[in-house]
Amino acid sequence: MNAKLIEIADMHIHSTFSFDGTSTMEEHCKEAIKKGIKRICFTEHMDFNTASYNLKRTQDNTTYSCNPIEYFEEAKRLKEIYTDLDILTGMEFSEPHLFKEKFDDLSKLCYDNIIASIHHCYNSIFPGATNLPEKKAVYEYYDLMIKTIENCEFQTLGHFDFPRRYYDSWNYNKKTVTKILNLLIEKNIVLEINTSTLNSFSNEPMPKLSVIEQYVKLGGKQVVLSSDAHTKERLAYGFDKVVEVLPNRIEIGYIKKKCFVPILET
Repeated sequence: MNAKLIEIADMHIHSTFSFDGTSTMEEHCKEAIKKGIKRICFTEHMDFNTASYNLKRTQDNTTYSCNPIEYFEEAKRLKEIYTDLDILTGMEFSEPHLFKEKFDDLSKLCYDNIIASIHHCYNSIFPGATNLPEKKAVYEYYDLMIKTIENCEFQTLGHFDFPRRYYDSWNYNKKTVTKILNLLIEKNIVLEINTSTLNSFSNEPMPKLSVIEQYVKLGGKQVVLSSDAHTKERLAYGFDKVVEVLPNRIEIGYIKKKCFVPILET
């Protein structure tokens, strides 16, 4: 890619306001300043799936959702302290079309960026074939994604091929992928390039580069870079490597007040 980033913005971060975050919001802020990161967005988990089955046990995910009042209070406090860092607010909502009333209520809050993600299939969460065979998981995962895009208003689609983490293979249905990418373009939803897979089991982000290339060929441009960091050490992880291999004609940016702002210098 014949371009360079003017600045670094990490648009998908989890602090201890998420059940699986291990660094506080303030620890992330200090680390971002140390790394020269200009903008970070805290996108804490909102999950209201009450019948999620995983590895032979059922759990109520509502107990893991972020408390928005406490979250916004802490974000406000940190913005007043770390004035050189643009601290953006967000949430990552799982399967929002299944919990439309709750999603719509939370969407009214002053989030900069709302990520819609699919973490569950109809009665299971990942990992892997222990719960669902690959073929069924592929169908259910993208069926839920299509319903979410068609029925909900949000800014970013999270980790396009998330189950790749948990299967030995993840065979896309090209027709389905094309439909999803066209829906994103039509509804002006930004595609997330999620680097959490790098140096774990893959040398490619989510989605894979072939999907990103297909997105560009269909006319898609707007993407954000996201580490999906659950610990401060992973902030902006692998961004430099990913930017080098992205196709031309792509616009990398960040989302503030629900609007996309490009930060790519061509």
